[in-house]
Amino acid sequence: MNGERSTRILVPAVPFLVSFALSLSTVGSNVYWQDSGLFLSAVKDLGVLYPPGFVLYLVFCKTWTLLLPFLDFTLAVHLFSSACVASTCAVLALAVRAFLRGRGGLFRAVGQPDAVLAAWAGLAAGSLAAGGFTLWFTGIYAKGYAFYYFILALLLWRMIRADEGGSPRDFTIVAVLIGLAWAAHPSSVCLAPALILFVARHRGLLGAKGIAIRTGIAAAAALGPTLLILPILSLREPATALGDPRSLPELLEYASGLRFTGRGGAFGIEAQRIASFGQLLWEEFLAVGLIFTTIGFVSLVGVNGRLLAGILAWVLPYSATAILFKVEGQHDCWLVAAWLPLHLMIGLGLYHAAAQLPAAGRAVGVCAAAAAGLFLAFIANRADLNQRHYEFASIYGRAFLDNLDPDAIVVLNGDDSLAICGYFQRVRGERSDVTIVAQPFLGLTAVSERDWYDERLLKSQPFLRMPDYGRARARFPDARPIAAHLAAFLEANAGRGRPVFTQATLPPELLPAGASLAPAGVLWKLVPREQDEVDLKYWRFPIEPQEIQGRVGRSRGLKLTRTRGTLVSRAEPYEHRLMDLLVKARYELGSVLLKGGRTREGIAVLESVRFLDPDYDAVAPFVYSLGRAYHAVGDAPHAETYLRQAVRLGIQHTPRGWALLILGEIQEKRGRLPEAKAFYAEAAASAAGDPALQQELAKKQPTK
Repeated sequence: MNGERSTRILVPAVPFLVSFALSLSTVGSNVYWQDSGLFLSAVKDLGVLYPPGFVLYLVFCKTWTLLLPFLDFTLAVHLFSSACVASTCAVLALAVRAFLRGRGGLFRAVGQPDAVLAAWAGLAAGSLAAGGFTLWFTGIYAKGYAFYYFILALLLWRMIRADEGGSPRDFTIVAVLIGLAWAAHPSSVCLAPALILFVARHRGLLGAKGIAIRTGIAAAAALGPTLLILPILSLREPATALGDPRSLPELLEYASGLRFTGRGGAFGIEAQRIASFGQLLWEEFLAVGLIFTTIGFVSLVGVNGRLLAGILAWVLPYSATAILFKVEGQHDCWLVAAWLPLHLMIGLGLYHAAAQLPAAGRAVGVCAAAAAGLFLAFIANRADLNQRHYEFASIYGRAFLDNLDPDAIVVLNGDDSLAICGYFQRVRGERSDVTIVAQPFLGLTAVSERDWYDERLLKSQPFLRMPDYGRARARFPDARPIAAHLAAFLEANAGRGRPVFTQATLPPELLPAGASLAPAGVLWKLVPREQDEVDLKYWRFPIEPQEIQGRVGRSRGLKLTRTRGTLVSRAEPYEHRLMDLLVKARYELGSVLLKGGRTREGIAVLESVRFLDPDYDAVAPFVYSLGRAYHAVGDAPHAETYLRQAVRLGIQHTPRGWALLILGEIQEKRGRLPEAKAFYAEAAASAAGDPALQQELAKKQPTK
């Protein structure tokens, strides 16, 4: 009894301190990728996040930052995540202890439990959880997963308590936590099979009336915070807003979160995501955790089949959904939620392994195993998780903002660009002169929503004019609505005294009359069509792409592409996004230099692009530009190599005609007249609509 009393405080305290210490060793005060900037901005101004709104996270995190006004705001938000993950580890320790000494009908795995050993096993299991890569990661940046894990850990613990105690109050607490789990993150719907089995196991005790009442309680806890708080946030019209749900139908649609899951092609089988299950499981538990998880499962087989089925009903559907929901960029975070019951198995494995030792050495054995696991986790994970001086995401945002002209309007269309640039404006107070426009929210009537974004944008920036989106869609019926809406915005706001930049480019026919989009670093600038001069100041970046090579992290980001109408998802390091951005800007710089007659400089820049990203060798326009440049400086061998490659890659229309013309000239100079004639004949098929090409071809009559 004395041993049990001495561990009562240690069981939650030690895992909490271990986790918080790990977070403190890696947490930083810079913005991160994957919605981090968006969540930071939303906490700052109590904004409206994407469905379902995550209002519990916003309110609790905002309160936390108000209690810590002496800290840097970004650091304070990150420390809220640290506190949530540390609390998760503490509650998991309590859950393991309750499970190992429990005498309930469902959560029973030990015949005659040793309460002291159960406490030490709980302490060790909670501490081991702190070293998991993704759980640790969610504790050092701004997003709601850390808060969600805390709710799930509480739910798991209270389910064990309710199973043993059986009081109405215990089951009511479970019902509340089920609802709060949904309010914290809608992926908790994946827990339905396990929760249904739990309720079915206790149906006799609860009764039909008790089940109905607690179902209502769970529903109220799930929807209540969103339905009550979200309209208040919306009516304030905060600067950070990804929706404007005010009416009850809008609120219910928003709270359901179906807009994201209902996206076409959102679910599907990807071999890479299936393979990631094993990789991520290893990174989360490493050797020590997996060994004791295996021991725990083996010891449970034949002892408690119901519990085994219940754990699998939690783990497997959740894991499968995370893998199949291929547009979810952080399925590793979903898998952490799916794997929470495995910490019970780690505790059970530790308990059974230590039970084989002499009584005096059991506590030491359990602690030694936990220390070994934490040491391995520290060595394997800390370097990749260290955010203390991590600036790549900040540099990504600065690449868009820093080079803009004063009082510029910039239309952005990427999640990272909007989130990070918005963070610099709303949290850091930088470039407040710039008007940031979110391209995906222009003209929402096209997707059967109110044009709340345009109305709010014009209210905050009265110098803007309302675009005529309907007219643009009618004028350009073959263009995607998002492109037609950008065209409408440019038409309405071009030439009004403020420079306009866009992240996306448009074909000339969609641009305002007499205007063109000129490269401007990582952006495009709307300029008069006759303007040829481009200012190289737009290519001043705080880092060069070659400085990123060798400094990339694990592949935790998601890259979505459409291939032949199919949505394909691929994992990538977040740092590749910055690398791709800067390399693309360098490509445009090379094109600018070539156009300005600085051909040799342009060749050097384009060759550096090939060196930095060999994938450009498969981009037909890039290869064509390099071939034309080499031809211009009289380097026939290189020109021929690249132009042949451009033709093989399928370059079309006028560029194809010019490539074939030049290839014909090269063959003619070598005296290979039949080959030259064949190239000229093929070039003629692509010359329609280009008088200059037709004129050159008319001169080409190879002499026999």
